[in-house]
Amino acid sequence: MIKNYLVITIRNLARNRIFMLINLFGLGIAIGCCIVAYLNWNFAASFDKIHIRGDVVYRVQANHVTSDGSDRYAVVPAALGEIVRNNFNDVQGVVRYAASTADFRISDDVFNTSVAFADTPFFEFFSFRIIDGSSASFKTKSTIIISESLARKYFDDVLVSGRQITQLIDGMPKEFTIGGVFEDQPLNSSFGFDAIMPWQNYEDLPGIAENIDQSWSAMTTLFLLIERNEDVAQITTQLQRYLKLQNEARDDFRLSSFYLQPFSSLAASFHGDTWLQGEQLRWGIPPSSTIGPAVMGAFLLLLACFNFTNTSLAVSVKRLKEIGVRKAIGGQRSQLITQFMNESVLLCLLACVIGYVIALILTPAYNSLWPGIKLSMRESSDMLFFGFFVALLLITSVIAGAYPALYVTSFRPGTILKGNAMLKGTNWLSRVLLTLQFAIALLCLASAAAFLSNASFQRDFDIGYLKDGNIVVPVADRNQYEQLKNSLSGNKDIDAIAGSHTHVSDRFDRGTVKYMTDEHQVEIVEAGTGYLDAMGIRLIEGRDFHINASSNEMASVLVSEEFVKQFGWSKDVIGKIITWHDSIQLNVVGVLKNIHTEGYWKPVAPVMIRYASEDQYRQLVVRTTPDKVARVNDAMREAWKNVSTNSVYPGKFTDGNIATALMINNNTVRIFGFLGIVALILSTTGLYAILSLNIARRKKEIGIRKVMGARAFYIARLINTEFIFILLIASLLGGSCGYLASDKVMNIIWEYYQPSGIGTVAMAVGVMFATALLAISRITLEAARSNPIHALRDE
Repeated sequence: MIKNYLVITIRNLARNRIFMLINLFGLGIAIGCCIVAYLNWNFAASFDKIHIRGDVVYRVQANHVTSDGSDRYAVVPAALGEIVRNNFNDVQGVVRYAASTADFRISDDVFNTSVAFADTPFFEFFSFRIIDGSSASFKTKSTIIISESLARKYFDDVLVSGRQITQLIDGMPKEFTIGGVFEDQPLNSSFGFDAIMPWQNYEDLPGIAENIDQSWSAMTTLFLLIERNEDVAQITTQLQRYLKLQNEARDDFRLSSFYLQPFSSLAASFHGDTWLQGEQLRWGIPPSSTIGPAVMGAFLLLLACFNFTNTSLAVSVKRLKEIGVRKAIGGQRSQLITQFMNESVLLCLLACVIGYVIALILTPAYNSLWPGIKLSMRESSDMLFFGFFVALLLITSVIAGAYPALYVTSFRPGTILKGNAMLKGTNWLSRVLLTLQFAIALLCLASAAAFLSNASFQRDFDIGYLKDGNIVVPVADRNQYEQLKNSLSGNKDIDAIAGSHTHVSDRFDRGTVKYMTDEHQVEIVEAGTGYLDAMGIRLIEGRDFHINASSNEMASVLVSEEFVKQFGWSKDVIGKIITWHDSIQLNVVGVLKNIHTEGYWKPVAPVMIRYASEDQYRQLVVRTTPDKVARVNDAMREAWKNVSTNSVYPGKFTDGNIATALMINNNTVRIFGFLGIVALILSTTGLYAILSLNIARRKKEIGIRKVMGARAFYIARLINTEFIFILLIASLLGGSCGYLASDKVMNIIWEYYQPSGIGTVAMAVGVMFATALLAISRITLEAARSNPIHALRDE
């Protein structure tokens, strides 16, 4: 019996090869997308699961409340670590942690890489697999533990414990012994450094305060090991006692409370309202990045199932006589349903195999879109994936095959054999399914068009400084700044050179500024003469810093339009005296066009640029034109070799925010565009199948109308009117959903974006109508121009 079912199944699939292949690849692509969505979800859900003690490790964090609102900080005063270690009996371990980069030399290779500094118990808190050496060596100051990839890259081996590596600090060598090599952490781990050193080395870095262990001004990440969950509340209360010490040390940055957050939940705290300032760990995956692909994969799977249903109904007209004969000789309806469901399951099983292969192709493509994500099909070997795969097969088989099996087998044998049975071309279900198919396709296309339009908008959006054409090089001191400047001064491709202590597109300081009784948190940049010109920052009132600055110029500041707005100044802005750090008086000498220090991501903040003398310069800024920026960067790299022979050229571009936004826009267009094209192809084949069935059902009617003198245009309109209405309803439904969905997603990501408009939706609707009409034009014209004699003779 099973053999008989299988033979009939294969024969019927072979007779309808075209529709079978359409359904196979449609379902296969949808299943492949669902597999990628599952892997993406699993990647996010497994964030930090590698660290087996994550549930008993907590990070000390801080709330900062001001008149302008509140912020959460991932860092706390460095001195708090020693306080907790010596005074908190309920804490079983303390680890201070700081992330940075450093220059290293191995043999003749000089390179820059990520490095971390931590207290000795770090490897007891967090799970790192040591593949050479031992984490027990992480005790002496001259020991370093490196990653497997770093060892392979520069030693061509992982068995390198005991060998030497040199850190270069402002060109000066500092020797370390490799104590161990750890297996590379996955991308869904909070730690992404290539080397880690004992905490004592941290204060040797340039710019780090001496005696940092006692500093209430310096901020760092602090982890605590608390084995009893019931002790967390008491420890949190104890921490509040030390707020006064911190706030006395930082009167410009007063914290309101300390609190503890489990390490296992940190990955969800990098986005939206849960964002933490000062974060030193690797970013987690935002919920929208897991929910979005899952929803779109589910939509695409439903669409493929709907297409399967419609095409199955279309080809079932050829099997009515088979059904009638089998029922007449005693076949039960349940047997026929089983036959149809077997065909559905077999086709869906083949589609799952194709989907798995497609997932093997889509996974690396998806990884290439997002630098922080690395999905692997190796996850398909676990039982959870196997359960997901089986559930996907069963759900797909039921959704796709149940209705055709129940509907086609419902006819009575007498009705079929007398020739009175005829499948309806369209009924309420097929109309709904077809409408939903095109609506889903249009949702994807409209979203792709919206993000494409937004990419253009954000490219032209004024963020207050030049987006490209700028190169910034960190320098150690004034002497290094002047050497590099002199080396570049004769370069005709360079339009401007300036110096600064901090930079508008880097990490910036935030502090409290007062004017009379009013005070606000503002972003603070310290820069020298010519910085505005080099960065393309526009002065709209007052003056720039003087070239030959006197001692009084040290008290000069430039403020942004938002700064003026926050303090409610309506006139006489120039000359106003503001207070910083409770005692430092600063004189406003100019007003600047708003500077979006966080690009498109957050509302524009008030900015104050404070004068920095050449002794304070830690950045050299160069301005050129976008077409020359690569050539200038190469020239700066060569100049750097003469200025600092024992360090890696640290130049960088200032368009990081813009590049990230462009990547998100382009990748979203690719994803929605791919889904939209697949959805549109599937929807169009479904429309073609139903139209074919409709024409077959109305063949006699069409012949009679032609004999009575109906023209081809009238026949075409008669055949397609119903489907035009379906497309119109799909346009309204899919266009509205695409408009709202894309706007909602962009609102979650950005503060400044181009809302989806009528034009983008109309563009997507136009593509949908053109594709649908092009696909059905041939069969429609054939029916409209056919000889009516053939139709009437068959009857």
